[in-house]
Amino acid sequence: MYELLEIDNYRIGIFTKNDTKVNTPCLANFDKETIDIGGLKYKKPFFEGIKGKGYLRPYYSIPEHIGEQFLKIVEGGVVPVHIVTSKNLNKRYENCKGELFLFKEGEERRFLKVFLNLREKYPNKLFFIDCHPEEIPIYAFLGFDIFPHSEEHKKALKKFLENRNKVYLEKEANNSIKTKRLLRIAYKEFPEHLLRNMKIKNQKEIYISTDSLYRPEVVYWRKKIKENYYPHSNFIVLLPCSAKKPYSRSKSHIRFIKSIKNGVENKSQYYGITQLILTSPLGVVPRELEDYADYDIVVTGDWSYEEKHEAKSVLNSVLEKVENPRIISHLPEEYRDLYEKAEFTDDLAKTIKKYQEEIPERENSKVRKISEFLYGIDIFPEDIKIKKRKHTLEIHSEELLARYDRKLNLTLKGAELLYKNRKNYIGIDFDLKGDVFCRGVINCDKNLKAGEDVVIIKSDEVVGIGKSVVPGYMMEKLERGKAVKVRLRSV
Repeated sequence: MYELLEIDNYRIGIFTKNDTKVNTPCLANFDKETIDIGGLKYKKPFFEGIKGKGYLRPYYSIPEHIGEQFLKIVEGGVVPVHIVTSKNLNKRYENCKGELFLFKEGEERRFLKVFLNLREKYPNKLFFIDCHPEEIPIYAFLGFDIFPHSEEHKKALKKFLENRNKVYLEKEANNSIKTKRLLRIAYKEFPEHLLRNMKIKNQKEIYISTDSLYRPEVVYWRKKIKENYYPHSNFIVLLPCSAKKPYSRSKSHIRFIKSIKNGVENKSQYYGITQLILTSPLGVVPRELEDYADYDIVVTGDWSYEEKHEAKSVLNSVLEKVENPRIISHLPEEYRDLYEKAEFTDDLAKTIKKYQEEIPERENSKVRKISEFLYGIDIFPEDIKIKKRKHTLEIHSEELLARYDRKLNLTLKGAELLYKNRKNYIGIDFDLKGDVFCRGVINCDKNLKAGEDVVIIKSDEVVGIGKSVVPGYMMEKLERGKAVKVRLRSV
């Protein structure tokens, strides 16, 4: 039985069988007849007349013409996975009943498709990959639990566990052509799998390598902007990014904001201007969402073709949502091709004054845009009032709905508004006294990601709110481990 403790595509957990507990990821020893995983022993699959291959011969290379017979034989405790050219045959692995799947690399696309589908269907099973030590970071990131045993493998796994972040992963992927190719294919061709199993983290992201343009966190941002962000007006100003984050605290953006305010007649008109900041690798960061774009990147002033392509794609997606937009660009000249219809200017205040009559009056829509970004919908009622505290904004209606301190934190009343829209929820049928475990989840939002806000429901009433530990689609499949770490309870 598997207990998942942490997931961010990589998996950290505990596998228990016959009173033996194994912490994963880990290493496995192979001898002639058995596989030893931390004291947990499996009989090694053997097929007479078939020669062994592989780093430590964990299983036997099966000729393709006997593939169907092979699958019928190994629907037991241990399933050696043999990737073949037949799509139908590879898909049949999804019906295997083993608790330990043994993988040897195949052609990357077929290999990843089989593995990622198996991992999602059976999140409580173990997955072994026969690999060299320098390949451990990429395979651990993809979600493999077990690797061959040697001193070199042991050191490589220890380093990964100490540095389980994308900067380390992308650096280590440069160790071989195979790992570089595998990471690129995983990033670019299997984003939906990676997005389902990524963790939402409140920490600064560092983007150094060219691979980071397609990192799951980056793809997720661009996807959310395209799907959830709608400009609050059709008067739009395009601005460059800055090294300091959030942008509004940088010297350049303090000047930009001052120039925009000098160009309008009143505060309501200032909020009637949509400010879009263009940056790589995220593409577009609306001013309202800048607190959620906490990152650092190598700044040289030169954008690659791919960087421009992705930024242009996000920008066009945002601008297509606006009728008859007035677009003022305060970007460097070399970014002109990102949106050629914009009016370029070196004097923001003067240009904005020229179109004074076109600028609508608006209220500050920051918290509403954050809600739309996070949940896909503005959950707040029309009559909200914002109260400023020392370091916090409080969002009130008849009662306190949320607090904002660079991140939005809902109260239980705010959680009720989120649940009304059937977003980010789990259902339970017991009295909530602590954290929620997977075994206690009776239904949930299957689109939940690890690290997201979760509303806890009992008998159609909100009884708590917390952070998801595992993705929603896994919660009803896993029999052990936490589903939600509770932050607030109603009693």
